[in-house]
Amino acid sequence: MKYLYMNEQERQMQYYQFPKFLLELQLSQNARIIYMLLYDRARISRKNNWTDEDGRVYAIFPIEELSQKTGKCKSSVKKALKELDDAGLLIRKFGGFSKPRHM
Repeated sequence: MKYLYMNEQERQMQYYQFPKFLLELQLSQNARIIYMLLYDRARISRKNNWTDEDGRVYAIFPIEELSQKTGKCKSSVKKALKELDDAGLLIRKFGGFSKPRHM
């Protein structure tokens, strides 16, 4: 068996940031993972100055894409998004006719 050790190459490894406060909330693991993905997408949106009329950063992350990234079915993703909504960690706004929602 070959072991991998930390070295200079580790700096090149891509990773997601996991906010510590998520461990203190009553959320499913799916909701935590989806929050982490949304947070990462929002950081990119901030760099691209994607803000709404109130100056809040928003991200566009279609449910189909979230489903593929997490390996979960769409209904599991929708349930996790509702959990985040109920916990006050996410606001979803209608994006327009046949357009994805802003989160």
